Amino acid sequence: DRNAVTQVTWVYYATALVDLLRKDVDRALAKFDAASNSPDDWLAADAILHAAEIHAAAGRLEPAREALDYLLFSTKSAEGEVRALFLLAKLLRQIGDERKAEERLDVLVKRFPDSAPGLLVIRERTERAAAEEQARREAEEQARREAEEKAAAEANAGIGGTDGQR
Repeated sequence: DRNAVTQVTWVYYATALVDLLRKDVDRALAKFDAASNSPDDWLAADAILHAAEIHAAAGRLEPAREALDYLLFSTKSAEGEVRALFLLAKLLRQIGDERKAEERLDVLVKRFPDSAPGLLVIRERTERAAAEEQARREAEEQARREAEEKAAAEANAGIGGTDGQR
C-alpha cells in the first residue's frame, strides 16, 4: 500500500540523515537510494539530491550528474528542480562543460527567477555583464586617447619638419 511505502521511505531518509551526521557516508548513500523511490515526491527529490551531493563530494561527478538529470526528469517538486538545476550547473562546470552549465542556469532563471539560486545567478550575470561593459568602455577610452596622442605627435612632427626646412 502507498502509505506504508511512504512511511518506510521516510524511515530510510531519516536514518540516512543520522548516518550522515555520524559520517557513515556509504550507509547514508544506500538509504538515500532507497528513499529516492518514495511515492512522496518531495522526499524522493531530496533523497536524490543528497545522494548526488555525496557522489560529488567524493569526486564521483558522473554518478552525481546522472542522479541530477534523473531528478529533473522525474520530479514534480519545484524545490527539488531548483536545487537540481543549480547543483547540476555547478557539476557541469567542474566537468568542464560550461555551455551545458549555462543552459541549466538559463532554465533555472527562466522557470524560477525568484528562487534564491535564480536570484544569485541573475546577480552574478548582471555583475559580470557590468564588469565586461566597464572593461569595454575602458578599452575604447584607451584606444581613443592613444589615437589622439598619435595624431598630436604626427601633427607636431609635421610642424617641426616644416620649421626645420626653413
